[in-house]
Order: sequence, then structure tokens, then C-alpha cells
Amino acid sequence: MEKDWERCIPFFSINKEVADLLLKSYRKDLKVKSITRMKEGCRNTNYALEVEGLNHKLLLRIFNEDDESYKRERNLLQKIEDIIPVQEVYYIGKHELIENRTFGIYKFIEGCSLREYVLKENEISKEFICDIARVLAVLHNNSYESIGFLDDNLKVHEKLPPLESWYEMFLGERARKRLGEDISKKIIKLVEDKKDILKELDTSSCLVHGDFQGANILIKDHRLICVLDWEFSMAGHRVADIAQFFRYEEYFNEKLLREFEREYNKYANIQLEKEWYNLGKLRDLATLVQMIGTKEDLPEKYKDLKKLIEGYLSSLI
Repeated sequence: MEKDWERCIPFFSINKEVADLLLKSYRKDLKVKSITRMKEGCRNTNYALEVEGLNHKLLLRIFNEDDESYKRERNLLQKIEDIIPVQEVYYIGKHELIENRTFGIYKFIEGCSLREYVLKENEISKEFICDIARVLAVLHNNSYESIGFLDDNLKVHEKLPPLESWYEMFLGERARKRLGEDISKKIIKLVEDKKDILKELDTSSCLVHGDFQGANILIKDHRLICVLDWEFSMAGHRVADIAQFFRYEEYFNEKLLREFEREYNKYANIQLEKEWYNLGKLRDLATLVQMIGTKEDLPEKYKDLKKLIEGYLSSLI
């Protein structure tokens, strides 16, 4: 589950003194006892803060340069905090000590990422799968009229072209080189064969997380406790979130898939399609192709993405 993927953006390093000054922007009476940089996250830099006088940790997040997604994320968290377990935001600001980047102070959630959990060979429980199904169902019940990117007020401000056009758009020179011509041709042929299905997927749009994978899902005592990092949220295809979650299918047996389907349909306004699992793979294929075509040099990530793409093609063709 995203094992050994390289970061696409370097960590932003700070010391305890800088962390203390940032914290005082939130509350002048607090003092940092220690800081620990966290491994999770591929874009932003996160620190766990132990604070004198508090019996719980805080999370300090330093956003990537020129990243304005926190505005939309903050409004989204306020919208869904009563129905989905998310982090509480205490403070958002900028500071010259971190090159005038935006930083945030959040509630620190004690738990383990799903990625760490399964890599330690823990089994995914029925209860956890049901938690995930309920969260996605109530999230996806927020419908939109079109597929597109959201503004800070959670309104669609940029509609996206038809899904069937995404695959060839993402199959640029870098993607084709990393995948090889044979795989690239198979993707184009698959999209042509499935164009009616892809058009049908575009007829339904809802609020999606946009990066619903192992690093952004916290688990404790075999139950879901928090969904993190909503920076890629948008009006999109619900099977995109579902497929990202089930992307590494070796961790999910048929019984867990059926439990997910039953629980999702119990809470969803719109029932899952009969072929939802393969529809998700078809939709997620576009995301994988997009990721393998980026400009960074990330050999381990690209090797994993190619393996995933080959697996999708073998089950869809």
C-alpha cells in the first residue's frame, strides 16, 4: 500500500524554537516541549508537538509554497465534521520564519495510518470496512450537477472535460515512456471500448475526498478514527474514492467487498452499480496514468504504479 513511494516535494525543516513561535500565534501561553517530524504526507510537512501544560499533542502542518487548498479544506471540514471523523482545525496563519508559508495548528489524532496498519500484517476487520462504507456513503450524498474543481466556498468553479478524454490527455510523453507503447495502446483501446460506460459515469457527480488511500485514513483498535488531508476534494465520481481505497486488492477478500457494498447501500442516497468494483478500477486507471506521467524522478513510485496499471488492464480487458 504505497510502500516506499518517494516524496514529490522535500520536507520543510524547522527546529523546536521556530515551532514554539508558530504555536504562540495560536496561543501565547503555550510552549513546545518537543517536536517530531512525521513521515506521512507527500506534499505538506507535518510535526507532532508535545506542549507543556497540555495532556495531548498538537499537529503543526506547514503547507507547500503557494498552496491555497487550506481555505477550501477548512470550509469543507466545518461542513462535514458532524458526520465524518476529521481533524479539528485550531488555527491557520502565515509566518515570516517559514518563508511566509501558510501553517496550521490541528488536533493531533492518536492512531495508525491504514498503510502502516496493513504493512504490519494486520488484518482488515469487517467493522472497519463498515466504518469506511458509511463515511463514503454520507460524503457522497452531497451531490453536484457537474464534475469539476471546487472554489473556497465548495462551489464548482471549473468544470472538467468528459472522463473519456482524460486517459489520452494524461498519456503524455513521460507516461508513455514509463509504461511502454504496448500498455499505452491497451489503455487507449480499453477507453474506446468502454466509452459509453465512461459517459454514463459523468452523469452523476458528488463530493469526493480525492485521495482516499492508506496514508490518509487513521485506524485505532481496528476501527476508523479519522480521515485526513482533504486538499484534493472536488465534485467527482464516487467510484474514484472507492477504487482508491480498494486499490491494493490483495488486502481485501470477497467477503469484505460484499460487506462494503451492503453497508454503503444502507446509507447512500444512490445505490452502487452492480459492477461498481470494476467501474472503480476503470475510473482509477485515469488517476494512475496521471500520476505516472509527472515530471519528478520517482522510480519506486512509478514501478508500483506500472504494476497497478498492468493489474487493472488484465482484469478489465
